[in-house]
Amino acid sequence: MGMVFISARKSDQVCANRLLHILMKKGLRVWTGEYDTPPSNDYKGVIVDTIERCSAFILILPQNSLNSNWLKTELNIALSNNKPVFYLAIENFGSEVGDAFLKKGDSFFKLSRDFDGNDPIICDIAEKLKKICK
Repeated sequence: MGMVFISARKSDQVCANRLLHILMKKGLRVWTGEYDTPPSNDYKGVIVDTIERCSAFILILPQNSLNSNWLKTELNIALSNNKPVFYLAIENFGSEVGDAFLKKGDSFFKLSRDFDGNDPIICDIAEKLKKICK
């Protein structure tokens, strides 16, 4: 089975970790930098290699703006490798961020901050990921 890569800023890591555990319980292999990056002098190289090998990429959109150069880099690596990208906005995201990604259509999802494994949006995302990762 393929692997899902989750990209998030440190300020959104609690949501990323919750998503990681929910998707794993739903039978998906999931990778995040916080849990899965081995100690290495080449941290960025490990991340790049993992994104290139993943089956799908999830970007948890930051609340205020996408001003993180590293998030932009991870997203560009995924896009340049033709990875399916899922954009997740956690409630109260800034309009600048939302407006930039609303055109993404089926791959743009808005979640409440207290989402759980029974959330219909999460269930929909998990089903889409299972099809991609099989």
